[in-house]
Amino acid sequence: MSTQLRSCIKPYVLFIVLVLLFSGAKAQHTGYLGLHGGWGSAQGKELKLGSGICLDLELPLGEKVLLNFRPSLNRRSFNYGGLSPMVEKATYFDIPVTLIFLKEDQDDLGFYGGFGAYYGMALSGKVKRYDNSGNLSWSAMKFGEKATDDRVRTDFGAVLDFGVRFGEGKRTAKVGLQIMHGIKDIAPAELQNNPTASISRRLRNYTFYVAVALF
Repeated sequence: MSTQLRSCIKPYVLFIVLVLLFSGAKAQHTGYLGLHGGWGSAQGKELKLGSGICLDLELPLGEKVLLNFRPSLNRRSFNYGGLSPMVEKATYFDIPVTLIFLKEDQDDLGFYGGFGAYYGMALSGKVKRYDNSGNLSWSAMKFGEKATDDRVRTDFGAVLDFGVRFGEGKRTAKVGLQIMHGIKDIAPAELQNNPTASISRRLRNYTFYVAVALF
């Protein structure tokens, strides 16, 4: 098995282990297993489909207020043009934390909405580059602050989270929209608005996910 393949598989294996551990202890927690899909991009770049899986954990702070903790594995992609068009795909381990407010219209139907922040770390990635002759090549994504790197490894930003809750007790489901707006510039420091660099880049992650979570 190649080193690149192992690096891509490891985060998913780790997440599956966490899911199994959580499932064995869910009687002591209020939590969900979640899936989400939607669009991801970066500042000024073309939208690309993205997806992820998460543990959706809730800590009640009051009758209508929750603290939501959602460790997630997310795939983010974007295209950008120029002299050598590229596609970047990266897998992130994100930890969004949001303050959620509940509004119940009926016994088994309610609405929720909230805001918060997230911290993310890139685990692996790949880049597809076309040269001027139109030849296609893939390479492992490089993380760091140098001009030869593709992006930095860490990320943080703001979160908006809202949707609908169905059921109650142990038969609860949630369907909603989660928007993650990056604040940190994830372009390498040597390329951030550097007039002496051959290419000046500014990148911030944007993601728009439709999320489904089941208790």
